[in-house]
Amino acid sequence: MDFFAELFLRGIRYEQWLRFYFMEGVEKNPDAAVISVPEWAAARSRQGEPDLCMLLEAVNGKKVSLESSKGAVLRWMVGQAGISLGEEEFEARLQGIAANPEVRLWLDMFSGWVQSLADGETAVEYSGGATTSEQDVPSFTAWSDSFLQWLQKKHSQSVSSAVM
Repeated sequence: MDFFAELFLRGIRYEQWLRFYFMEGVEKNPDAAVISVPEWAAARSRQGEPDLCMLLEAVNGKKVSLESSKGAVLRWMVGQAGISLGEEEFEARLQGIAANPEVRLWLDMFSGWVQSLADGETAVEYSGGATTSEQDVPSFTAWSDSFLQWLQKKHSQSVSSAVM
């Protein structure tokens, strides 16, 4: 997978991590939900994932919508790639991502994992164990690693089922 596609997937995962742990107000009015990252979590993320600071700042304290999230991820991507929104190169790379079956597969698997977390079917594993409380928020890096571990388990289960 190329660098731009990897950026896209990293940005999507990070924005979803922020939503998963720090979205507020959805119970009262889903149209007024906001990502509100506490300072301790923002500081930890700035230290652990400094390349994602721009994306953190773009969504923290902001109303959540598909358009705002998409715009924030795309602006972060072009900043990381050193190109500009609207440039021919950007448009070509974005079309390449949209047409890439590997990217779509990764997005589908990631969406399945997030849904599994939300449904309580899966727990995020990090630091040698699963999270046990709402205060126990893994870093983005640990969350991403847990996704990869889940994929490995799913893949090995699929292979085992196919063999038996």
